[in-house]
Amino acid sequence: MSDYNFRPLASLDDVEPLRAARVETLAAPPELFIEQFVGRSAVYAIECDGVIGYLTDLDGTLTELFVVPEHRTHVDAVLKLATESLGLKYAWASTLDPIALAACTCVSSEFSVVGFQFRTLHAVTLPTPDPLPVERIADLSDVDRVRAANHPEVFDEPTDIPIWLENGWVTLFELSDDVAGFGLCTPAGPHTRGADIGIRVCDSHQRRGLGAWIVQRMASLAQSKGLIPTAGCGLENTVSRRTLERAGFVADHRLLRFNL
Repeated sequence: MSDYNFRPLASLDDVEPLRAARVETLAAPPELFIEQFVGRSAVYAIECDGVIGYLTDLDGTLTELFVVPEHRTHVDAVLKLATESLGLKYAWASTLDPIALAACTCVSSEFSVVGFQFRTLHAVTLPTPDPLPVERIADLSDVDRVRAANHPEVFDEPTDIPIWLENGWVTLFELSDDVAGFGLCTPAGPHTRGADIGIRVCDSHQRRGLGAWIVQRMASLAQSKGLIPTAGCGLENTVSRRTLERAGFVADHRLLRFNL
């Protein structure tokens, strides 16, 4: 085995070709939830007679790992060295990411399931809501309406709402008297056709089947743009899981957290 070094980089832009190559190795489109953490992570080039991969580290947690084919025999050794050199304590790995998963399972046998990743969508017929909400793409003039309808499990940082509105990623579902809820259709990241589906049904309109119906509307919106609908939820979020499954989604992957 050769020696590997970890060189700090300025940003993810420095490893864009490698990130594109990583997406090609995934069993399904990547997770928006992880992409957001990766964007806030420190970036390191993995070097061995040149750059042979990269990793990202957020406060001692490995958030992304990629090694080119010629060095994958030693990917577990790379992670062990990175753990020692960078002081990594934890690692996130998805069952849809074979390279990171292989490294993590060799380095550690202690892990927990963090969440469900939905990557298969079956056609399911749902009742049409009565009354039927009017749907429209929200814009910046709707910031207050979305903020009032929001729940922390959707936008945990309300300051993110204008960004989503400006990009056209929020659809409002309105009745004559108020907002029934909203849906999100967010590109999962660069180099992928995945689009993350999220929803919020306002408290006064819950338990009417509206949530699953909005999921299907947002999935259709993604497909109309040539994107692949994806979704995810935390392990304990049984309500979201039931809603997604009612809409036809299958939780065929898991997000895992390893103790290093």
